[in-house]
Amino acid sequence: MTGPTSTPGARRPAPPASVVAAARADYDRVRPKLAEAVVKVRAELAAGADDFEAVADVWLSLLVQQYKPETLLLAAIAIVQVAKEPHPQALTDPDNQK
Repeated sequence: MTGPTSTPGARRPAPPASVVAAARADYDRVRPKLAEAVVKVRAELAAGADDFEAVADVWLSLLVQQYKPETLLLAAIAIVQVAKEPHPQALTDPDNQK
């Protein structure tokens, strides 16, 4: 990620070892929840929801989760998975197609 004091492409300082250990410890427990969410979103998209409707639905779902640290870890896993894709696609809005 980039921030006000980081340069794109530069390696940021590594997170504290305790945070890395916590992420590693909870990864196997949270990852199936991400897979379940992806299946639901794919079904929603296949049923005709546009990208932004799907984003809004996921966003609302994440906002109401009871256990915020798990929700944040789920989002972090998803972001890293997307970042590992060679060519992620931008969201499309059918109302603004040209």
